[in-house]
Amino acid sequence: MSSLLANGIPIARIFGLEIRVHVSWIFIIAIITAGAADQLATLHPEWNDAVTWVVSGAVAFLFFASVLIHEL
Repeated sequence: MSSLLANGIPIARIFGLEIRVHVSWIFIIAIITAGAADQLATLHPEWNDAVTWVVSGAVAFLFFASVLIHEL
């Protein structure tokens, strides 16, 4: 188990390259999602909580995707 945590969790294979995600990304995504939700709640008070959290999750996913594309 410790080697899995040290090397990351394999999630996909793209162009023959194994894509692994380090466990710390769980915390990074959570921080980005919470921060974006806070910002969006301030900027768009008319949005309900569900919309705010879905958009925040999309922001976090797009951030993760941009890092992945950069690394590839």
